[in-house]
Amino acid sequence: MINAIIIDDELHSHESLKWKLDSIDIAISVPACFDKPKEAVEYLKSNKVDLVFLDIDMPGMNGIQLLESLNEIDFSIIFTTAHDAYAINAIKLSALDYLLKPIDISELKFALQKYITMRKSVGDNHVIRSFINNYKTNHSGERIALSTRESIEFVEVQKIIYCSSESNYTKVFLDDATVRLLAKTLKDIEEQLIGLRFFRSHNSYLVNVNHIREIKKKEGGSLLMSNGTSIPLSRGKRDDLLRMM
Repeated sequence: MINAIIIDDELHSHESLKWKLDSIDIAISVPACFDKPKEAVEYLKSNKVDLVFLDIDMPGMNGIQLLESLNEIDFSIIFTTAHDAYAINAIKLSALDYLLKPIDISELKFALQKYITMRKSVGDNHVIRSFINNYKTNHSGERIALSTRESIEFVEVQKIIYCSSESNYTKVFLDDATVRLLAKTLKDIEEQLIGLRFFRSHNSYLVNVNHIREIKKKEGGSLLMSNGTSIPLSRGKRDDLLRMM
């Protein structure tokens, strides 16, 4: 019997995953689920667990920070994520396993069968520490090519504050107070930045979540960015943004 827990800030993900685990012919018990990572850390420090289904993108403490807070990792991990490109690359480099949300039941079964075969190696502290290092390395210097009329410039993603649509063009606002005009639509830019903590706050704006300083509730909602610019926030998107942050 595999003794597993689920750590995910979205409660509906707990129920969905438990239902899928009950539907496959693998003996697995889930004695606990956590939507607060800090509570999960305390549980792991005092309880023996074989396997953890760990969400990566959680508010307050993400999956990587949770692992870093543990002195010893004596359990195996199957990561769950919606779109974190950094994390997926780091997971692949470290030979760990992951499931993309929404989780497909056949992929879940395959991941568990793989765990059963390789359980002695995937729970090793060294492998997990390798993953954390790979994640941080990938996260630190991601760059994007900005092709203007004059040149192709390679810019660190985190230097981008926000992007705004100008018909079939896009303006990219950087943290050095300069602006680049690209012959691409905002949708094209958004596709390049999937999984890199950018959020479509409005049809005409794509913002870097790390540069948001304040969410204003008045007048339909807006975002105050690190450069002092106010960006509109469409109705119904605030909850999605708060989950990402």
